[in-house]
Amino acid sequence: MTTATIHTHKQFDPSDKEARKNVVGSSDAPVLTRTVPYQNEIHNTWLGLYNIKIGKSEAPDLSNNEAVNWGIDLEDTVRMRVKKYMNIELRKASETFYHKKYPFIACHPDSIIKGLKEVGEIKCPGIGTMMKMGENLESFLDSYKAQGIHQLLVMDKMKAVQFFVQYPQKSVKVFRMERDDRAIDNYLQVVLDFWNLVEKRIPPEPQTEVEANNYWFKDNKVFMPYNQGTGETVRKLMNLEISEAHISAEKKKLRLEIKRQIGEYSGMEWPDSKEKVQIQRYERPTFSGDSFFEKESDATIAEYSTMEVNKTLLKKENRELYDKHSKTKPITRLVLPKGLALEELFTNADVAKS
Repeated sequence: MTTATIHTHKQFDPSDKEARKNVVGSSDAPVLTRTVPYQNEIHNTWLGLYNIKIGKSEAPDLSNNEAVNWGIDLEDTVRMRVKKYMNIELRKASETFYHKKYPFIACHPDSIIKGLKEVGEIKCPGIGTMMKMGENLESFLDSYKAQGIHQLLVMDKMKAVQFFVQYPQKSVKVFRMERDDRAIDNYLQVVLDFWNLVEKRIPPEPQTEVEANNYWFKDNKVFMPYNQGTGETVRKLMNLEISEAHISAEKKKLRLEIKRQIGEYSGMEWPDSKEKVQIQRYERPTFSGDSFFEKESDATIAEYSTMEVNKTLLKKENRELYDKHSKTKPITRLVLPKGLALEELFTNADVAKS
């Protein structure tokens, strides 16, 4: 590998798929560290990213992605809010930075913080992400941490990365991560291992089911002959699924029996311990959407709700319309020989071999 003579360059267009193919960028970091959300999507796996880098498949087209456009459109607004409420100036970065030793590792940060040797990253998650986070909006996402480590790897003069996270109708949340040389070195080794596979055209060994489905499964309607080792693995999985079903049923029976025996008490003392067996009784509210929409003002409804299609209802009542607005993707499912006695698995195989 050659030493880069240019540390920075005019920022290339992030939508330039050819340019992105030739480098490992910040957006690749969550994939490489397996911290990216939606790992059931092939492009969010090592194998998917590898195929993109070697040109076997294309990166997803994000030009019409509403979540991505939402974030881009709000960047300047977040800069303004950070300046107004925190007195921090986020100067928009206009360069792509390259690692001094490994020029295929690059990043183009959102901002550089004025007066500090720190990067300022702006994140504007949509309403969907916020709803999934629930009450954990104070959590610093691992996928953000991976991007921060990547940027500190490339920009070796920077002391920290500050993430300014703007959730809808919330104040800007700030997460600061300082340079951690051990974490950076560990991450660098991950990047080098991945890029070595890219350069040598060696597909990564599948580590997830979605990778395995794309790597091995060909749907050629041909069944392999019985294999003793594979049969043992199938048997282990069958045993686990049978055990889980029995355990779930047994847990329900035991819970019912404990409640029956405790009866009207609030629980039971436990020997040699301050802990107790408790049966907690409390009122749990069940939200009524109908009541909310009927009784609240338009302003309150607009603040706490978003218009969206009830996909479950649409699929149930109008499957044709549901399919019209749906995209299909291949699903691979492992079907075990349910109902087959485990002993038969080997008895039948012995008969077949004889």
